[in-house]
Amino acid sequence: MVDLLVARRHPGTISRQSIEALFSALIEEQIVTLPCALLSGDLEINSSLSIAHLNLHLAPQIQKPIVAEGKEIIVHYHGKEPTALLHALHDLPYEKSNLCFWFTGFHPDFIARHPSFAKMTDVLLFALTTPHMLHCIDVTTFYSSPIYYVRYGLRAMGHKKADLQGTRLLSLLQQSFGAEIIVDYDVLP
Repeated sequence: MVDLLVARRHPGTISRQSIEALFSALIEEQIVTLPCALLSGDLEINSSLSIAHLNLHLAPQIQKPIVAEGKEIIVHYHGKEPTALLHALHDLPYEKSNLCFWFTGFHPDFIARHPSFAKMTDVLLFALTTPHMLHCIDVTTFYSSPIYYVRYGLRAMGHKKADLQGTRLLSLLQQSFGAEIIVDYDVLP
């Protein structure tokens, strides 16, 4: 398994409008596929990617806290109805709670243009209230800093490394996160 991470290198604040624009572009430009879930609570960018997936399948209760792996998470929305999704997006406690936007995977049209994303699932976009410590190797500079402090990022899991270079996904993330980003491919056992 390969864990893809793209994160903002500096932990400064990104506006709600920028995050909402990124979220909307990911859907409108058919980069990710629905259904989608909007989550808040005890979420960390370095926690298991399966936590959102597990919670959505075991307890699809909306607006009630779910406890899994010792963490409390609230599902604000789960589904694929655009009007309800956008309404729920505007009601999220941005900068008051850690947020995660979970998508099932990459859209078939995006995969057709970029086949290396074919085996990637569970695409998660994070917006955290405070910087979280993250251990990774940034392949954009090959600088092996053992620790970064990250507030905004995107993660996905797959069976092989996806090539971000030249994709609309990379340009959207750079527009929202800034030109200085961290890209890491962590090989999991």
